[in-house]
Amino acid sequence: MRLQGLLALLTQRPEFRRLVQRLLNAEGVPALTGITESARPFVLAALASALKQPMLVVVADEAQANSMVETLKVLAEYSEDVLCLPDRDALPYERLISDAETTQRRMNALICLTERESKAIVVCSARALTQPVIPPQELSAALYELKPALEVDLTLMLEHLYNLGYEPVTEVEEPGQFSHRGGIIDLFPPTLQRPVRIEFFGDEIESLRTFDQETQRSLNPIASCVISPAREALPLRGPEAARELEQLNSSMLHHDAEERWNRDLDDLRHGRSFDDITFYLPYLHPQATVLDYLPKTGLLVLDNPESIQNHITELDAQAQEMKERFERDRE
Repeated sequence: MRLQGLLALLTQRPEFRRLVQRLLNAEGVPALTGITESARPFVLAALASALKQPMLVVVADEAQANSMVETLKVLAEYSEDVLCLPDRDALPYERLISDAETTQRRMNALICLTERESKAIVVCSARALTQPVIPPQELSAALYELKPALEVDLTLMLEHLYNLGYEPVTEVEEPGQFSHRGGIIDLFPPTLQRPVRIEFFGDEIESLRTFDQETQRSLNPIASCVISPAREALPLRGPEAARELEQLNSSMLHHDAEERWNRDLDDLRHGRSFDDITFYLPYLHPQATVLDYLPKTGLLVLDNPESIQNHITELDAQAQEMKERFERDRE
């Protein structure tokens, strides 16, 4: 059930119109008080409808973010404009690979904010707000669109898929994989619900179709497909990152950790992507957070700033404890 028709009850009120005008004129930072928790999504959806600009909503934790997204999808004019930027699984200093669904949701949220005419409402937690991400300019530069009749150098495209972190396989079954046989490339961008089959006639794309990853049978033709990175960090600056990382003292690592470290450095030296390359994101990309994705005309909303700050403080303490434990365990 959609409830966006109720927004007019709020948007027509004089005090709401004054708030919108104040935001449009960039007159300070308004603090809205006295709004119950259940009413906040209603106010946010009304602001999004009136301003028609991207909005980043920060809440304390991921459970609150998911709840806010569910409610906003019912209230917003277009439910597809409402996205959650979930937490990356790993804390600082921790090596955890995000599952495919988390990567998919994160990529979709970031890409949506890079679009010029975006009116996205992206909701994230305090933890997601502090996590480093690929800068928006570099993500935008890595995206490319495929359409039927487009001429593509097949060799360069395969090389580009490697650079974007796609894994070559015999049969594509999971996001982030691709396969090549003759004049056909199958690939599964993490931003899509189904993988895509690209059929070539010479250097020209003859058709684009989705396909079933279980049966491998082609399904529906599509007009276009945007190829995004398969992972949240790109290996283009890998050789530079490896030279910088080599300066660190790795002699204290235990045997298994040292082997993994040396394997990672070798991949980076050769500009290769690997499963947990995101661990090295600060060495591969200039510093950026999701805040860098919000345009100057966008609206940043902090839902209960004190609670957000408390969560960030707790996360910092957890990260410090983890760092000390890893040093103690020689990891």
